[in-house]
Amino acid sequence: MGVEFRNEGVRSNVLGKPMKEPQDVPFEKEGQYLKSDNRSNISYFLEHNVLLRRFTLSVGVLANYNSALNEGIHFYPGIDASYRIGDNFRLYGSWNRALRMPTFTDLYYEGKTNKGNPDLKPEESEAFEVGLKYNTYFLRAHIAGFYRKGKNMIDWVKEKPEDIWESQNLTKVDNLGFETNLSYYRGNWATNGSLSGK
Repeated sequence: MGVEFRNEGVRSNVLGKPMKEPQDVPFEKEGQYLKSDNRSNISYFLEHNVLLRRFTLSVGVLANYNSALNEGIHFYPGIDASYRIGDNFRLYGSWNRALRMPTFTDLYYEGKTNKGNPDLKPEESEAFEVGLKYNTYFLRAHIAGFYRKGKNMIDWVKEKPEDIWESQNLTKVDNLGFETNLSYYRGNWATNGSLSGK
């Protein structure tokens, strides 16, 4: 179990909200900061592992509060489980939820070809994965299938070719796919190959 505190702030001529009073830029004779923003993030996390011979289970939850959201505490659970089949094969599965805050660039940046969006919501995602791994001292291989559900995903988009790029929340983005990897070790060198699809 543990706790993490992080404070993120920006002072800029481009990024942030207008300041009540401009601030001088350190080591610059004429430069001044005109905009700023700040947010604090605190997370409490708890994880417990269960080991039963060939079976392993890890269950955890993260409680997160961000001052920029003003929505109280949000909870993000996760579960990982695996079962060892014989000495070399391991079957595994996982499920977790996550959140990503928009960057200050996503929120505020404005240029000739880009425009930020101060009304962006944080991204929320949910991921499922199942797979099979094979490991020996000279060969490692795995194949896995995954499904990721995303809500309010942040991306820079434009409706027409002549429009400028704007940061927007995409209502829903889902990914369904697979990936596989094969690595062969011999002496001091290794051969590696991978394949994935969505």
